Amino acid sequence: MISFRKLFICLFFPLAALLAGGAMVYGHLEVERELAYRRELELAQVRLGVGAATWNIEPVAGDLLFLSRLRSLREVAHEPSAARLASLAADFSAFSGAKQVYDQIRWLDESGMERVRVDLRQGLPVTVPAAELQNKAQRYYFREALRLGVGEVFISPLDLNIEHERIEIPYKPMLRVATRVVDGDGRRRGVLVLNYYGNGILQAFAKATGGRGMLVDMQGYWLKSPRAADEWGFMFKRAEASMGVRAPAAWKAIVAAERGQTELQDGVWTWETMRPLGSAESRRAGMPPAGDYFWKVVSHWPGEQRDAIAQRIRLRVAGAAGLMLVLAGLGSWKLARAWTLLAESETKYQTISKFAYDWETWISPNRQPLFSSPSCERVTGRPAADFMADPDFLRNIAHPDDRAIVDEHLLHHIDRHETCEFCFRILLPDGQVRWIEHICLPVFSESGEFLGRRASNRDITDHKNDEARIQQLAFFDVLTGLPNRRMLSDRLDHGLAQARRFGRSLAVMFLDLDHFKQINDTLGHDAGDELLKHVANRLQACVRSGDTIARQGGDEFIVVLTEVTHAEDAARVADKIIQAIGEPIRISGTPLHVSTSIGIAVYPINGSDDAQELLKKADRAMYAAKAAGRNTYRFFAD
Repeated sequence: MISFRKLFICLFFPLAALLAGGAMVYGHLEVERELAYRRELELAQVRLGVGAATWNIEPVAGDLLFLSRLRSLREVAHEPSAARLASLAADFSAFSGAKQVYDQIRWLDESGMERVRVDLRQGLPVTVPAAELQNKAQRYYFREALRLGVGEVFISPLDLNIEHERIEIPYKPMLRVATRVVDGDGRRRGVLVLNYYGNGILQAFAKATGGRGMLVDMQGYWLKSPRAADEWGFMFKRAEASMGVRAPAAWKAIVAAERGQTELQDGVWTWETMRPLGSAESRRAGMPPAGDYFWKVVSHWPGEQRDAIAQRIRLRVAGAAGLMLVLAGLGSWKLARAWTLLAESETKYQTISKFAYDWETWISPNRQPLFSSPSCERVTGRPAADFMADPDFLRNIAHPDDRAIVDEHLLHHIDRHETCEFCFRILLPDGQVRWIEHICLPVFSESGEFLGRRASNRDITDHKNDEARIQQLAFFDVLTGLPNRRMLSDRLDHGLAQARRFGRSLAVMFLDLDHFKQINDTLGHDAGDELLKHVANRLQACVRSGDTIARQGGDEFIVVLTEVTHAEDAARVADKIIQAIGEPIRISGTPLHVSTSIGIAVYPINGSDDAQELLKKADRAMYAAKAAGRNTYRFFAD
């Protein structure tokens, strides 16, 4: 007869080895799961940083082209008299005061001399006296702008403003955009330059990334960093203040790929490339895509924090493993004395199940519940006893729109021998909706008998919400909720492809609100924003569900009409829009009367199946509508 000591050794030592090995594997998986979650957070933060920077920079080129078409600028370019210079300065001042984002608006003649310059000082536009105007012939942005063709736009790298050959204090991050100026006869008369105060981009970027993100130029110098002392190293010729010197291994990986994530000894580096010069607005202005200048949005999760998390998880698992070893020893002692292996094994199984974070279940081959972990209540808001008492529990808590998915799974997968994974929504007792990731697999006995299916149910609601927020920021206008330029481009390309394939017509309408600037100047930007929301709602009521309405920027909207039979169809929609927008709009108790000018380009009547060309033609038709007296529409005519 085997002795009690030998029996205890035979029971305890294998169990101890199993627990130790299981603790190591579980600890490793738990560390990997937590680190993977943190890496996903870093990726989301980088994407938010790219979106914030891009959204702030896109409208600048459009403002520049708007100013370049001012009548006062063309007149003063033809004859720079004192009266015309003063008129141009007044127009620049009004625009500067309304926008509040341009540090300087300047017209430079062909020699590089500033002829009109308006500065924004403490929120007020100030016309610089003639005696203080400077010659900028040697500045790189002037030389680059002189090479432009009419209608093309130059956008400079982001750097610090220089006045009188010195970096201005306090620092003013500047992005300079420039275009050629022509007079009424079409002759080139210098350059129009906007100094965009880049601090808005940097502040929006910092807010989107929680102050942890880094914006790095193509040479590895920080434009925005959690440590202000690291910024603008290239302006002060500080080669050591660059990623190439501070983190050469990380910088090598970052430069080599458009986007990615790499884990090095000093931590996890996450990045994505953005090209500030390659925006949709600059391409519409005539610029080629700027593939040779880029910024890197970078996030660094320090190795010390990564290692601390791993160490904390390992210590927690080690503590739990130690406790479980003690329990195993006591259990083996009792098993050896009382021969109650089955009962004690069941007790241990139930004890371990209580530590499971996800909701674990087991359903028999005839769909009867066999087991539910206590975390059922944390995930579903209902106790595990409800699951054990109701074979249709999973179906009954499913969202009505997802119940068919659950039904199909229960009917067709209960007797199949493959792993199944799907996501669905459930309703909590208080009406809240949660997303569940359901993974189940078959269970077999040692003899191969099918014992049912075990399932793990994880609450992924936060992850789904993060995906929805990122989707909203990437494809929709924040103010109106309409599709932005990015989504417009996708839908217009798709519409043109369908039109080509099925021989259909497609119309693009370019809308610009008449005298919108006066409303902003008199009632303020909040009233202007509220007006844009009302206009967006009225536009949506004028078109079919399959058509697209997008906000182009400022007070400009684009309407894409698919499956147009005749050009007159677009004309009828234009009349409907003009009438709808012409109805009074009440803002803060004040009725406002607004009108719109509409330009229409039709494919294939107007010949081009290129989306950008079609937009340009609709844009030109819109200006023809404005020239015809506003509050009307015009079709594009060569």
